[in-house]
Amino acid sequence: MLTQLLKGNPGKSATVSGNPIDNAVAVLAGSSAFAVGELFDWPTGLEWKPGRARGFYAMIALGIGLGVLMNAVNVEPMRAWSAILNGLVAVPLLAALMRLATDRRLMGDWTPSPLLQGLG
Repeated sequence: MLTQLLKGNPGKSATVSGNPIDNAVAVLAGSSAFAVGELFDWPTGLEWKPGRARGFYAMIALGIGLGVLMNAVNVEPMRAWSAILNGLVAVPLLAALMRLATDRRLMGDWTPSPLLQGLG
């Protein structure tokens, strides 16, 4: 596996199980656990025993569990994550857009009518 990574053999995947998705699930679960742990100021890192970093290891387990579940029900991970990301990002972007559109100093006479503002 290491020689495949160093040589960069095209067509050969340097994975533990032979399936690149398996490695992606583990990496995404671990990086998500680090991000959430840092956000909540939990002890993070694999050097901690599970009893001392319960939240961190719970996030890893949750991420792997969700990955396995998505694989079991044949959900394409990239489509699922992109849909989730779109849903999370769309609301603040649309709110910012409406805020800019209703700013009379910025838009002048081109501000939307109260009806369109209400629909927005």
